[in-house]
This record gives sequence, structure tokens and C-alpha cells, in this order.
Amino acid sequence: MGTWGTGPFDDDQALDWLGDATDSGLSEAVPDFLDEWEEEAREDFLDSYFGANALAVAETCAYRLGKPVPYLSEDEDYGPKLAADPFVPDAAVVRRLIALLETSLGPKSAIVMEDTWGELSDRDEWRANAEATRDWLKNWLLGK
Repeated sequence: MGTWGTGPFDDDQALDWLGDATDSGLSEAVPDFLDEWEEEAREDFLDSYFGANALAVAETCAYRLGKPVPYLSEDEDYGPKLAADPFVPDAAVVRRLIALLETSLGPKSAIVMEDTWGELSDRDEWRANAEATRDWLKNWLLGK
């Protein structure tokens, strides 16, 4: 499987999550992922799976809150399913998503380690994407 693109959905694991989430529904998939992440975050090391998926989960939720995400709105498979999904994250979910991204950006996360990426510029671009999504979510909370 191809992995390690720098965008929210450039990783096969992230696309797997999105496919499963659009099949099962976001109201089940988002809390399940956040619960799994919170359990894993208690450990000393956070597997890259969580970093890759953190950005996809957060970006999907930001999209449901009104952030323009062309990849999701224009995709012929995911777009219609997401448009029909009634799940809209509340403030509590958004706070968990922000914490998820901050943990994924932190020093105990494999996704930000140098040896995870072939090029450090790719890691930095992924980091910038994760920070931008985190900041969008923070601004959404401020507007609540």
C-alpha cells in the first residue's frame, strides 16, 4: 500500500478510515477513532497510524463544520456519502480533535520523527497541514 503523502487523504490508512467511516457513518467512526486514540495516547509512543489518521479524521470533521475541503466535496464516492451523513461534531468532539492533532504533532508521535519520512520537507508539509486543520478547528471553537 502506498503511504506518506502530506495531505489529509494522501495516505492509504487515512483513505481506509474514510472509506470505513462513510460506510458505517461518522457518528460511529469518529468517536470510535477518538476512543482508540485516547487509549493509545496513554502509551509512551504513538504509532504513525494515529498521526496519519488524525489528520484525516480532523479534516473530515472540519469539512462537516463548513471548512472547504475540495477532495471530499468533489469526490464521486465520498462526497455524496458525507453530504448525506447527519453527523456534525459538537464542541466536545472538536476539543478532542484538537488534542488528537496536538498529540500527533508532539514528540512521542512516530509521524513527526525524521526516520518516518523520506524527505524532511514532506514531514514539514504534513505538519503544516495538521497545524492548519488544528487552527481551523480552534477558530471554529472561538466562533461558537
